[in-house]
Order: sequence, then C-alpha cells, then structure tokens
Amino acid sequence: MFNSVILAMLLMLLSASNTSWAQEQESEQALSKQAIADALNKADQFRSKYDNAKVAIKVSQYEAEQLLTVREFDVYTQSQQRALVIYKSKSELGQKVLMKGNDYWMFLPKSRRPIRITPMQKLLGEAAIGDIATMRWSDDYQVIAHHHKAQGIEMTLQAKHEKVSYQTIKLLVAKENFFPKQAEMFLSSGRLAKTVNFTARGDRVGSMLIRDKVQRNKMTQVEYQDFEAITLAEKFFNPQILIRNDLRF
Repeated sequence: MFNSVILAMLLMLLSASNTSWAQEQESEQALSKQAIADALNKADQFRSKYDNAKVAIKVSQYEAEQLLTVREFDVYTQSQQRALVIYKSKSELGQKVLMKGNDYWMFLPKSRRPIRITPMQKLLGEAAIGDIATMRWSDDYQVIAHHHKAQGIEMTLQAKHEKVSYQTIKLLVAKENFFPKQAEMFLSSGRLAKTVNFTARGDRVGSMLIRDKVQRNKMTQVEYQDFEAITLAEKFFNPQILIRNDLRF
C-alpha cells in the first residue's frame, strides 16, 4: 500500500514536470520569425514611439562612482534613418552631428567643412555618437536567435550591414511586454565592448547606463529627459546647410 502511494505521487510529480516542460516548449515555439521581429519592434517603441521626434538628453560620466562631467544634447530623430545631434552645453555650443543612413558628419563652429566620423566616435565617456543617434534596433539589426530565460527573452541581433557600431547585440527583454532590460554590445572581432542597462520612466525608456567591459570602474548614464513629436525641415539634413552657424532649430 505504502509503495503504491509513493509510486502514485512520483507519477503525479512526473506528469506535472512534463506539463510544465511542454508549456515552456510551446511558449518558445509560439515566437515565430515574424513574432520575434514584432517583439523587437515593440522593444523599439519603448525607446521612441515617434518616427519624427526631438529628444532632450543629459549624459553624465562617472569614474569610481564619482561624477566627472555632464553634457546636454538635443537629438532630432527622423524617418528614413536620419538624425541630428545638437550640442547644448556652453563649452560645445555650435557643434552638430548629422546621421543619414550609415553616414555621419560632425560640424564644428570654426570649420567650413563637415568632418566624416563613424558611429563609434566618442560623445562622452562610454557613450558614442551612434548610441544616442540611433533609436531603433530594427533599422540596423535582425533577430537570428532567441532564448527564454528566467529574467526574460534574450534575442541575438545581427547587423544588416558593416557600418554599425556593433556587429552583434544580445538584447534581454521582458517576457510580458518586451521592454528592453539589458543589451550586450559586441564588436566585429567578437569582443564584448560594453553592457547597457535600461530603466523605465512611465511607459518608455527613461535612461540607460553604459558600462565599459575593459575599464569596469567607468560608466556613463544617458537620461532621456523629454520627448516631443517634431518633424524637422528637410534643409537641416543637408550638410551644406549645417555648416552655417546662424541656424535656429
């Protein structure tokens, strides 16, 4: 009798375990190629829900948890993978960066020629130009794999072209709504360059904390202070116009 009870209990536990495993398998299989692409788009929506927007950004550089420098920027993101970064801090007034597709130019107040740069150009601390100029992973990356973890769903993003800052990104999103939680950025060499942690502000990403994986005592916080739906005039995406210092945005 006793052995029969034990056997029955074991069978019940095994059945429950199999049911749980089957449910997990079903959950993973439910994310088809289209579904996981949609999930990435939803993660993008938490970063910027507007195609054309103005974002006020504050970037703070820390070393050994001590604040070193603070800079402010206005970033105008537009459709067709265009962005304009305006430097707002007094020591950098007049500086601008234009992104059109995969091309970047920097404009300095005393120069009559735009300077070609890469998205890896330092903005401040561990933050690069490409980190704030691009607001949508789905523009430059495709999901090649995904795994369900206790903390969420981990997507492996592969670059669609070679001109992006990072060739591979491991992006962890929340299971319930696909809010981005953490991103690991890998260079083309396969080396992990930096880790980014995202925090929420209402229904969107409020800030990201960027940590260098080599110099671990250094980190940079990027705060998205204000979002506004704005469509910038086409002339502001013309490098020949942006060399002027009398522009008003």
